Amino acid sequence: MDLLKVEFGLHEDLALKLNAASDRPRREVFFWLTWMRSSAWHRLAAPGLPPSRSPNVPAGITGLWVGCLLDQTHVLHWDHDTGWTRHPLPNPLPVPRFPGCP
Repeated sequence: MDLLKVEFGLHEDLALKLNAASDRPRREVFFWLTWMRSSAWHRLAAPGLPPSRSPNVPAGITGLWVGCLLDQTHVLHWDHDTGWTRHPLPNPLPVPRFPGCP
């Protein structure tokens, strides 16, 4: 869970921005991790069971998604009601197309 503490430390404004949307029942954060955090991802998303501990999320955040660009098999989701769950990714991942871009 140190990974998530670091990510929230790097993005301190996330909770402030989400709390500004207090009219929304779900205020969730998504972290896409790069290769620089791949070892932490492998500890968090170890094969088999999802993490056993709940993350320490800032007040106002109701859910958390975590994925790694080097692992295109699944992402992890956490919320207060269900805890950690795994969600498979489609294979291959869809790539958005933008007009005028090859």
